[in-house]
Amino acid sequence: MNSASREDIQQIVDSIQQGRVVRKDLRVLLIELRSSLRSGALKDIANFVAHPEGRDKGQGQQHLEAFVENFVSVAESSGKLVVSPAYSRAQILAELTTHLTVQGFKVDASLLAAMEMGIFKAIEEIMDGALVILKNKYVTAAGITVLGGRLVFIVQFKGLASGPVIKVPEGAELAFDVFGP
Repeated sequence: MNSASREDIQQIVDSIQQGRVVRKDLRVLLIELRSSLRSGALKDIANFVAHPEGRDKGQGQQHLEAFVENFVSVAESSGKLVVSPAYSRAQILAELTTHLTVQGFKVDASLLAAMEMGIFKAIEEIMDGALVILKNKYVTAAGITVLGGRLVFIVQFKGLASGPVIKVPEGAELAFDVFGP
């Protein structure tokens, strides 16, 4: 990361810590940090920001793929369907704070935490409309959208008319939260 990029990142961090969360600044921050992130939820979010046209790997994609497989299994033969968010807000904020600190940026964890709502509102706006590529034969489309004021994964099914437990008509959609506490 060159010195101009480092200055830009510090200015964005300072702005967030002063209560100004701007969507385009957060997009720049995530894309700039992406190459230095090794793994984790923050890296996956940064990858969604960089590639909204369709993610076919990563934590979020794998979470959605597992959900669909579990749903189909329950629809066809019964069982328990557990729906959980793919990411923890607390984990993402902790990863952001830790990574910025390790990279030598001036960060106040309490100020970032105080801006949690603004940070996640901006992330939701950035990720809205991102596509997720699933390999399940029952899925027509999958992606991320804002629904009812929350960022959700949404899966559209081709239909599961043969399921003895749950009948899913063609075009039916299921949605669940991307972020949890």
